[in-house]
Amino acid sequence: MPIALVAEVLHVFTVFWFISGLAGRAVAQAQARRATQLPEMEAALRFSSLFDRGMVQPASLLLLGAGLVTAYLKGWPILGPLSGHRPYWVFASLSLFLTAFLLVPTVFVPRGRRFRLALDAARQQGAITPALAAALRDRVVAAAHAWEWIAVGLITILMIAKPF
Repeated sequence: MPIALVAEVLHVFTVFWFISGLAGRAVAQAQARRATQLPEMEAALRFSSLFDRGMVQPASLLLLGAGLVTAYLKGWPILGPLSGHRPYWVFASLSLFLTAFLLVPTVFVPRGRRFRLALDAARQQGAITPALAAALRDRVVAAAHAWEWIAVGLITILMIAKPF
């Protein structure tokens, strides 16, 4: 079996792992938002964290690596339009992936700090506080998670259609 095919299969299986983690995290976070008691919310948040740390984060790194290796082994120029070589869809996919990846330092880390402060305050009070409920429904974080799904969808279309 050619090594390029092995890399491509690894890349595809990593996509499954990544998307499963995104879905599991989304379900757990939705459960946390519906919780009426702090222990119930914290349990859902721990579950969400398992998906994030055990699937989304490691799979995203492996996904990037396997994708780059696959592109290299198949002779697809990673920098496409910057190097003047086709196909360009690889560069477009990488660009979309990086926009989602950049959400970590620009949205998820700073908003996560605010969330943890609200969670700590709620723990001291022993109940879900309005600040914690608001932090769980942060529209910026929701938009960032929505963009993750949109980027995954667009990348999938690019990988299947290879339009340019």
